[in-house]
Amino acid sequence: MSEQDVFIFEISRANFNTSVVLNSYKIPVLVEFMGVWSEPCIRMADDLVELAKEFAGQFIFARVDVDEQPELKEEYGIENVPSLSVFRHGEVVRSEEGLLQHEELQASLRVYG
Repeated sequence: MSEQDVFIFEISRANFNTSVVLNSYKIPVLVEFMGVWSEPCIRMADDLVELAKEFAGQFIFARVDVDEQPELKEEYGIENVPSLSVFRHGEVVRSEEGLLQHEELQASLRVYG
């Protein structure tokens, strides 16, 4: 595995279409809608970074700070953080709300990766 195989993006309104929607036609994109002030968000983001390395090249991990990107929060109906959305072929194919444990995240990635 090389570092170039690990895909982790910070997402804004400006790069959402390219980084999330268009890339989801190639490989699954896992988007964490998070707040940098939230301990569960930080814990889950750390797990996802670890998993991005474990599943290198099999999915893209994208983070959206809901405080900095309120338009995306509203567009995707995010009410609680952390919230995860899996994008495939331009569509949300799975959504989860709340802190997921490492094993739960790993199982989800096996399904889509």
